[in-house]
Amino acid sequence: MPAWHEIRMRVATELGEPVHDGQPLTPPRTSRMTWAARTPGTGAIVVKARRGDGAFEKTQWCAEHLPALGARGYPVPAILWHGMIGDELHVTVQNRIPGRPLKALGGPVLEAVLRLIELQADAGFQDVVDWDEFALGSRALDLVVLAIDCERGGDHAAADRLLAQAARVAGGDGLRCLVSYRAIASLAHSVREREAYGASLADAECAAISAILDRLEALPTRPDNQDIC
Repeated sequence: MPAWHEIRMRVATELGEPVHDGQPLTPPRTSRMTWAARTPGTGAIVVKARRGDGAFEKTQWCAEHLPALGARGYPVPAILWHGMIGDELHVTVQNRIPGRPLKALGGPVLEAVLRLIELQADAGFQDVVDWDEFALGSRALDLVVLAIDCERGGDHAAADRLLAQAARVAGGDGLRCLVSYRAIASLAHSVREREAYGASLADAECAAISAILDRLEALPTRPDNQDIC
């Protein structure tokens, strides 16, 4: 991954204004990295760099279609610029949506998140939208990822609420497939980025996913019948 200085210079050239106050938002990784920064004109921005993974095509698709979600009231960023640095590294620059760090996902906040995710449904151009992949994927997977985060943090009730909604979207079998998919993807990511995260993240993720799978296995009927609530 190139140093921030190199990426900052390219972004400044493309935006036509200086870029300063760059701060990493993620640990250093070989495949992707995210920074917060500022410019005099735009203000707060987010700079995302990633290798491979069809990033250019995904971001181009997103730039064309995310305004449709914004028209529904979904808080989407504007993509200010995206392009390649060298042959492999793709960089995306977007404005930073205001917000505060979320310490827990429960009560009214959880219900607000569930309502927000439902704005992704039936958007007309693709049935579902995924946050991390810039508008590609399944909103049911978003719910599963959030549920695993809640489970890892010890909030089993919030995890079950999210899983129940994912089951309504994807069905009981679909929910189990998504949890299993997330388990495999998480383990692969942890192995690939072990230098950045160490073994602790993989251990915590495995424990949370195992607990969720145990609860799903113990259900007397399928979770799309709302038994996991």
